[in-house]
Amino acid sequence: MNFIQPYLKAWPIIIAGALTAYFFANKYLKYAVPQYESTAKIRLADANEGVPGNNLYKDMDVFASGTKIMAEIEVMKSRVILEKVLAKTSEGYVLYRKGKLKMTELYMDSPIHISFSGDVSALTQLPIPILVMDTTTYKVTLPSGEVIEGKIDQRIDLGKARMIISINQSAIEKNVRIADQYVLEIKNKENVIADLQSKLDITSVDKDVPVVRISFKSSNPAKAAAIVNTIAETYIEDYIKVKYEAADLTSDFLKTQISDISSRLSQSENKIQSYRDKNNIINVRQETETDLRKISQLKIQQTNLKMNLEAIQDLNTYITTGKNNFLDLAPNFEAFTDLLSTEMMKKIKELQATKKDLLLTYTPADDRVKIVDRKIKDYTDYLVESIQNTKNNLETKYNHLNQDIEEAEKVFIGLPEREKLLTIMNREFDLYQSSYMFLNNKKIEADIAKAAKNAFHRILNPAVIASKPVAPNHTIIKLVSILLGIFGGISLIALKELFYPGVKNIESIETKSAIPVGYTTASLKNSKDHQDFFRKTAISLQLKEIILPGKVTAFSSMTSREGRSFHVKNLALSLADQGNKVLIVDVNGDFITGDTSNTSIYIASAFNKDEKRMNTKEIGIMMDKWRQQYDHILINNEDLANATFAPLFLNIAHTNFFVLDSKVSSSEDITKISLLADEYKVCKPHFVLNRFQYNPGIFKLVSGFISSFSKAPKQAVTI
Repeated sequence: MNFIQPYLKAWPIIIAGALTAYFFANKYLKYAVPQYESTAKIRLADANEGVPGNNLYKDMDVFASGTKIMAEIEVMKSRVILEKVLAKTSEGYVLYRKGKLKMTELYMDSPIHISFSGDVSALTQLPIPILVMDTTTYKVTLPSGEVIEGKIDQRIDLGKARMIISINQSAIEKNVRIADQYVLEIKNKENVIADLQSKLDITSVDKDVPVVRISFKSSNPAKAAAIVNTIAETYIEDYIKVKYEAADLTSDFLKTQISDISSRLSQSENKIQSYRDKNNIINVRQETETDLRKISQLKIQQTNLKMNLEAIQDLNTYITTGKNNFLDLAPNFEAFTDLLSTEMMKKIKELQATKKDLLLTYTPADDRVKIVDRKIKDYTDYLVESIQNTKNNLETKYNHLNQDIEEAEKVFIGLPEREKLLTIMNREFDLYQSSYMFLNNKKIEADIAKAAKNAFHRILNPAVIASKPVAPNHTIIKLVSILLGIFGGISLIALKELFYPGVKNIESIETKSAIPVGYTTASLKNSKDHQDFFRKTAISLQLKEIILPGKVTAFSSMTSREGRSFHVKNLALSLADQGNKVLIVDVNGDFITGDTSNTSIYIASAFNKDEKRMNTKEIGIMMDKWRQQYDHILINNEDLANATFAPLFLNIAHTNFFVLDSKVSSSEDITKISLLADEYKVCKPHFVLNRFQYNPGIFKLVSGFISSFSKAPKQAVTI
């Protein structure tokens, strides 16, 4: 609470600071140039909507993969778009109507129109005052100071440049004031674009929503709306133009590529056909399967024939070896089982049985036996010859089968290479064919996109002319100004408390020193209040035996501004009213020495008039003499800040009062006085707090604050 108390007491300064800040804020707002803001919203086209041309480039590496919101925002801010916007909305200069304290930018409502020709580079970025005196004459002041007078609708020369000023007919119809002071600024293109970009704000509504907000601020509301709408329209026009040019370029490119791919495709087809004709290829897979099946069947036949041949060879060898005793043989006719052979073997066996029967009756030399032998021999020879012929026939067939198999297997010689070459040629053909089909599809899409000269971007909310400015914000500026004023007042008080910390209350004394507080003096308005207060104080001090009859009481302070002489004077008067004879020893020279109007009070100086040179012994003798003559002796001591003899009187006094002032004294004074009392071992030290709980008015507070930095002239105290 003690910390807040100085600020509560100085509330008028805080209020004054707030009012002052509010006043200056009002003045600023009165003359500040207002800023108007216009906003438009654009919904960007979705790649999944519209004609196929929107997806024309998604599969081709040379084109962007899709629309990005941030990329489109950068396109809107780009120099390419802004240059086109300036070409539509700016005439290369800015015209202001000059007032007493501010200039107002003119745009569509300009009463005059200015056109230039020639080289105006020497006049760019320089304010050129123009005074239109009436609807026929005007004066132009060049940056060099030269004044040129011209006529409306007539050309004047400005160095290398020429200028014509004409009256805007719409301004005449609207009764707009034409005769006035104007300021012309010819803008550099680079600076205009930089200024446009600094005031332009383009953001997305949401990162996942393809809606873009375009905002622009200007001192002219019509200009702000025109710039925003022109940016939106120019962006859409540029989008359509770029899309058409890209589609046209793509269509021409695809046409060239299709012609080239078509030629290569025809060459590939002819190459495959020639290769097939040359190698008699119809279907490699089917032909290969047929040949393999044929060879397989031939090899099966060869295997069967080989088994029969081996069997007949064995039979032939067996019969040939035992030809002479054929009837004793038992051949295996597994490989020789035809009907003729079987019948012949039956005949041989029958003749053999007949021979055996004849031999039972006849001898081998008998003609009947010999006839049977000849028949057996004929059959045997025929059978042997037949086996030999069969063997030869089988060998011939076997050899023919070997030849057929070898001939059939010749088909597979070079087959992998032919298949490889044919596969390569087919792959090349498939590649050209797929490319040809892809390019044709893209050519159709490009032609569709080229024919569809529209954009799927939409202006959702076009910008309108703002009726109220967005800057400066009157409410915010006023509130901030009031807060700054309040903080300024608080800071002023805080600085005063920091560099000149006062003694605010008794607690601030007690926390810094062990010396007790004898009494405190409140703000006393008149002499009656003075008399009543000090009468009570004198009685209280006597009852507490702080001051006693016949004793010396010293009043000391760091300077004279703490009210030391005031306390000495009024305490002396109170003691005199009690019937005491009081002596005031004026060490500092604040009182007029001599008799007073009150016969019970006498004022004496502690020093000679010529020189302040006195020792302790002389002062002690003087004090003893005065103590015999007066009931109370009050010493108005020297200022402790520049004291020479003050410690001497501190030591002589029986009671010492150190006067502090709540508005003058600092907390450091308490520490200094405490150290001084300890050093000189003063008797009965007490603090006196002057102007305790004093709350002055604003004027008194300011005057007191000013007086704290300067020393007021010393005035003599009379009683």
